[in-house]
This record gives sequence, structure tokens and C-alpha cells, in this order.
Amino acid sequence: MGVEVFWLQENRWSSGSPDVHVSVSKSPDDESKLVLVCLATGFYPRDVQMNIRLNRINLEDQTSSGIRLNDDETFQMRISVKIDRNYEGSYDCLLTHSSLTEPVTVNWAIVCLISHSSLSDALQEKHFLHYKFTVLTRSDSFPEFSAVCVHDDRRIKHFSNEERVWILTDKDWTEAPEDPPESRDWFIHQIRTLSNCTDSQCSDHVLQRIIGCELEKLPDGSVNLTVFDEYGFDGEDLISFNYDSMQWIDKNPKAKETKEKWDRQTGRNQFLQYFLKTCTDWISAFHNTNKSSPDVHVSVSKSPDDESKLVLVCLATGFYPRDVQMNIRLNRINLEDQTSSGIRPNDDETFQMRISVKIDRNHEGSYDCLLTHSSLTEPVTVNWDEKCSNCEPESQWPVIAGVIAGVISAGIAGVIAGGIAGGTAGVIAAVIAGVTAGGIAGGIAGGIAEGIAGGIAEGIAVLTGVLAGVTSGVIAARIKEKRRSNGKVRKVSSHDSLDQREMPRRRFNHKLNTDGSTTGM
Repeated sequence: MGVEVFWLQENRWSSGSPDVHVSVSKSPDDESKLVLVCLATGFYPRDVQMNIRLNRINLEDQTSSGIRLNDDETFQMRISVKIDRNYEGSYDCLLTHSSLTEPVTVNWAIVCLISHSSLSDALQEKHFLHYKFTVLTRSDSFPEFSAVCVHDDRRIKHFSNEERVWILTDKDWTEAPEDPPESRDWFIHQIRTLSNCTDSQCSDHVLQRIIGCELEKLPDGSVNLTVFDEYGFDGEDLISFNYDSMQWIDKNPKAKETKEKWDRQTGRNQFLQYFLKTCTDWISAFHNTNKSSPDVHVSVSKSPDDESKLVLVCLATGFYPRDVQMNIRLNRINLEDQTSSGIRPNDDETFQMRISVKIDRNHEGSYDCLLTHSSLTEPVTVNWDEKCSNCEPESQWPVIAGVIAGVISAGIAGVIAGGIAGGTAGVIAAVIAGVTAGGIAGGIAGGIAEGIAGGIAEGIAVLTGVLAGVTSGVIAARIKEKRRSNGKVRKVSSHDSLDQREMPRRRFNHKLNTDGSTTGM
């Protein structure tokens, strides 16, 4: 018979019971619909049943992610369904799991994440540092003793049974906190005492411990610090440490003798109080100093599918921790129909987020991007400078070409007209002169030739002057156009390719799809 690992039921103990969350957002392809999502994570063993219900009746057409493995060896599952935006009724998520004595129901609180502005303007943060220990009396598939140190969603240390020391799991972690004092042999002695067993005869039992601290920053700016040292035996709460009184609280009849014994160990209790105080000092200093403020950039480009629209983009990058709020506004009013890339990790272990919205090309008003992040003392506003990255001015060459064509046509007509007019005047003058000289016929012929030649020369001179003026105007217009184009370079072009942006490396690596639950040990 194998050993089944049980977990303490208190919320901070990352137990085999699932954390269940219900959320709603706009449907991306149907404005009359919402998407209701039920997420369960941190459960073990694997099998689970989930349903989204309306008035306690299972809805049809639910989609599922399937059961997926978390990094801490627990599992998660996500189901969703489209619902009518204006439909009235009671929606909930019903979950059944072997770790639960009865099914869990989580109601939708009618809070829809239609836009980022629906979140609180002030962010709330939670961080934790947990040391988790598991000891087994007998096991064919699990180690007799295992221990890990977890900061938020990241495992930073583990205990090596071969070397009998703590080893950094993450080599980049240079400021890891101090380890609890109890040794591997101490834990094995405790479980054998509780189990009343010897090396030759011992039934299946499991002893677990979690010790550490948690930090919570509230929206009003205040900070809550919590410390704990708790034990569980065979899936039930056993005993816990009171930090203020340095006394133990028994939570099970099996713990009465243990409480009396541990209460007398004043030296150990004083050290535990010191250790927990060190934990809170460490997590407070760590999350006050290890933050990175975002770089925020606003840009605009032509809409690829609508010539009457522009696409306004707000990009924030380089921020840590992960949570952020962003909104594009017109005259300080949040715009609707904003699209978001979601929060994504950068290569330097900070984060980035991009939101965008279509705006009217000719609409007048003040556009800006508003961002709120815990690293900032107040929200940041970045205004659009009314420049467009690919909105080149319409070329003046077609107009200029038309002007040139018109001038040439008019010049040719002038040549002809000038030639005829000059020729006529020459004819009259030459005729008179020819008559005087004695030859009407010769006067007419000579007058026509001289008149046409003079008219053509006069017309060409006029045309040459016009063309010179047009050429000069064209050159000036081209220089002006080039200067205007050069003045419309994007303010930050490096974000066209974020992976080319050199940023200082950080030691953080918060994973996105885990929840800090206890590893399946």
C-alpha cells in the first residue's frame, strides 16, 4: 500500500485543495456577449470536475483547457463559456475534487473586466516566503525527507538528501534568506515519535511543516506582515507557533504532549521568533528596493484597413513587479474598444504591455496614456505629440506635373500666337516698305518670313522664363517636403523590436501560470 500525501487545509498552506477564481471579460468577436471564465489551480491529485452554471443549471457549449501541470507538481484547469451581456440570473462555478469534503461553489460577483479602468486605481500586492517540509515513515516512490524554499512563484532552494545541505536552485539568487535551524534528523525523530514506530515496524504516516512570512500591500498604502510556523500530521492540523507569546498552540489531541515539551524549549522558541522577524525584514526590504519603473511610449500609425482612422498605441516596458494598469484617454476620459497584448515577460525578467485603439484621423482633442504601477509614487501620463510614424504628407508631384503640363501647353500656344501676331505685324510693315521699294510681292513674302521668325523667338523667350520659375518652385517644394518628413520620426523606434533593446539583467523570474502551491512531495 503506497503513501498518500495529505495537506493542511489552511489557506496559506499550499494544499492539495484547489484555488477557484471566476472572472468575466468582453467577448472579442461579439459585443452582445461576455466570456465567463472559471479557473482552478493548485489541486492534487489530478482528477477534477468543473461546471459553469446559470441558476444552478449547467450551461452548454463550455470550452476547457484540459487539466494541465503546474511547475510545483500540482494541477490547473480552465473552463469558459459565452453569456449574454444583459442576461439576468445567478452564475457560478461548481467544482468537485477528492481533496474536498464537499463540492465548492464560487459565484460570479458581477465585476466585469471590460476595460483596465474597472480595476482599482491603487494596486494591491502580495508576496510570500515559505519553507515547506515533508517527512514520510515509509515510501517507495517519495523521498523520506524533502524540503523546499519558495519565494512567490519561484523555487529558490531545496534540501539535498545526498549532501545534507540546502542548495540554491536558482544560481542567480544572491540574497537568499537564512534557513530554519531544524535538521533532517530532527524531522525524522519527530515523525517517529508521533507515529510510535521503530525501524523494524512502522505504518504509513506523513508529517508536514510550513514556516515563513507574507507581505501584503493594501490599496490605502498600508502594509500587513504575517508570520507563521505550522505543522500537520496525516492530513490534519497538528500544532502552530505563536510569535508574540513564543508558545505553541495545539490543534489536535495528538499534539498535547508535543506542546508541553516544546513550550519548555525557550531557547529554540526565541530563535524561531528571531528567524520569523528576519523573514519579515528580508521580504520588506526586498520588495521595497527591487522594483523597476516602466518606460512608457505613445505612437500613432495609419490604420491598415480604414483610411479615415489612425491606430494609437501605448507601450510600457521594463517594469517589475508584474501588475500594471494602462488606459488610453481622450480629454482624460477612457476610450472604449481598447485592445491589449496582455502582460508579457521581457528577456531581462521585467515585463511589458501594449494597448491600442483606433481613433478618427481628423478628430480634435487631447489623447494620452495613463499608467499606474507600484514602483511609481503617482500615475504617469504620456501625451500624444500628434505625430504619425507612417502618415507621410500627400506628394505634391502630381500637382506640380499638372502645372508644368499647363505651362508647356500655354507656352506652345503662346509661341503660335506670338508667331502669328508677329508675322501679321511684319507683313503690314514689310508690305509698306516693299511698296516703297517698288515690290508688293517681295514685301509680302519678306514680311511674312521676318514676322514669323520674330514671333517664334519672342514666344520661346517667354516659355523659357516660365519654365525656369516652375523648376525653382519645384525644388523649393521638394526641400520643404523632405524636412517635414524628417521631422516625423517616431519618438522611440527601438520598441519596434523589443528584443534589440539592451536592458540591465535582473534576478527575477516570476512564472505566469503557477500559483505557489505546495509541490507534490
